[in-house]
Amino acid sequence: MIKEVIIPKEVQYLIEIQKNKKLKKRIVNVYDALVYKKGKTKNFFDVPSKYLQKINARYYLVMQLFVEYGIMEYSKSTYVKGSSIEYKKSYNADTGRCMKYKFLIDTKQGERVNINIKVENLYKNKKWYNITKKSLLELGLEPRIIRDNFSRRLHTNVTGSMRLKTDENIINSYKDYCKGFYTIDSITSQPRLLWMVLEDNFQEDKNLSYIFENEIDFYEYLIDNIKEVLDRDTAKKLFAQWVNGK
Repeated sequence: MIKEVIIPKEVQYLIEIQKNKKLKKRIVNVYDALVYKKGKTKNFFDVPSKYLQKINARYYLVMQLFVEYGIMEYSKSTYVKGSSIEYKKSYNADTGRCMKYKFLIDTKQGERVNINIKVENLYKNKKWYNITKKSLLELGLEPRIIRDNFSRRLHTNVTGSMRLKTDENIINSYKDYCKGFYTIDSITSQPRLLWMVLEDNFQEDKNLSYIFENEIDFYEYLIDNIKEVLDRDTAKKLFAQWVNGK
């Protein structure tokens, strides 16, 4: 997934002085992941190690560089050792308390660059991601899904706010792209589909045939002919139970 990221001058300098190309790429990817976790806060924020491991297994080398070059700092706890006060990283793996970091630079100012991130590694177990991915596949699109760093808004091929490209063009409005698609109430359509399946298999149900050949609303027919059924929701539930053998 191609994503636009703002790289501040301090991070850009750190990238430029590295000789290893893999490390350069690792710095950008870890930085982007940290900005995402930061959100809108200006204070310390949680940075779970499992989250960063999904970005890169050697993320800790980048974190060391960020602290060393004054890009970030981590929260510390104090303790007395002899006659002096010393500091140590404030986290506890046993209790699930993760490291907290804070940016010391302005993350909103810098050069805009495009990076390629593997969103599957980040979001594959997230319900919102899997639902969105399935929806895009149903539309016949290759899923391109990201969330922005600040507002957590979800951007896809058809939201348009990030001007993401499809294989054919740039979609500026999901409303325009999805024009002509309709929401189908599956329970409402099931009785007619059942009748059509029976017809295709040369099986006749006189009651169903009477309803659909005369353009009668199936659920209104149930309400009119079954005294216990007083509304459409009850009629739908009754039919769903029957068709599913419950």
